[in-house]
Amino acid sequence: MNMIDKYVAEIGKNLPRKMRADIESEIRSTLQDMLDDRSKQESRPVDDDMIKAVITDYGNPEKVAASYMPARYLIGPHLYPIFMLVLKIVFTVLIVLGVVGLVILASTSHFTPQSFLEMTGKTFVQFYTGAISAFGNIVIIFAIIDWAMRSEKENEGQETWNPDKLLSAPDPDEVGMWGPIGNIFFSIIVILIFNFYPQVIGINFASDFGWFLGVGGYVVSIPLLSDTFFSYLPWLNLLWGLNIILNLVLLRRRHWQPTTRWFAIGMELAGVVLAIMMLTGPSLVGITAPELARAAHMPIEAAGVLVTMINQLVTILLLLIIILNSIDIVKSIYRLVRKKPTQVIPAQP
Repeated sequence: MNMIDKYVAEIGKNLPRKMRADIESEIRSTLQDMLDDRSKQESRPVDDDMIKAVITDYGNPEKVAASYMPARYLIGPHLYPIFMLVLKIVFTVLIVLGVVGLVILASTSHFTPQSFLEMTGKTFVQFYTGAISAFGNIVIIFAIIDWAMRSEKENEGQETWNPDKLLSAPDPDEVGMWGPIGNIFFSIIVILIFNFYPQVIGINFASDFGWFLGVGGYVVSIPLLSDTFFSYLPWLNLLWGLNIILNLVLLRRRHWQPTTRWFAIGMELAGVVLAIMMLTGPSLVGITAPELARAAHMPIEAAGVLVTMINQLVTILLLLIIILNSIDIVKSIYRLVRKKPTQVIPAQP
């Protein structure tokens, strides 16, 4: 095997098997043409020194192979600024929650310097674990979104950009990135919470300071949601999963189409029906005033007021879902059925 064959084989090691033979043949032909041209220019036959010079000019085998491959990355340049923004927001929230929790503990408990250091260390470990988990989940979500948008990005630039687009009216069917990305994030987060971390939605207690609502991380004494709510969870998971699929399609196409409009209308209609069933059915709140008063060592009257407020909040949320989804359904149907004005072609003189 001569030097050119070894060089081409070295390039081929870094290429996918299905495209290796064609590229190797192309490179070998190009190198032979370069040798013929240089031999004519220098008026001397091809020798080892000339082959070395041509190969050196052609470049490092790994870089040559990379030039035949599409750009490979987990999160592309289109999404990277949004990815960094989301990371900053999530990490800021985690830091604030950790600091607030530590301050509450310090202000409501009697700590020795040693116990305070231990609590600080535990808080840091919890923050570190949460940050690593959040980072991994965010990377996975953005990698999926990037895959969904990849075909659009690969075709971008192949069409000639027309500056007249700057003066044209905005297309109501055009889809930006922020809306679908936000919907995907929301759907994935609620799926994870309600299916794997339902204890986060509860009344949580700490041994040294009172009680607080919502954020987990401490000993959960009473779940907030009833068994009735979890009986609806399979249908909620189906709607959230369909929402993820719809928004991945929108990210890939970057444009609303009649099929996606009708699909979204069907999902919103199903959401309205499900919200009405949840509103008119048994209570979705599983906590009672006596349970809360006994667990939190608080007056039964105060516990009753708190439970009533929680039930009212759930009712308001369901009513908002019904109203907002109904408005979106009407608007979407209007966009689909409205008649576009027909252009009148003037008669030829």
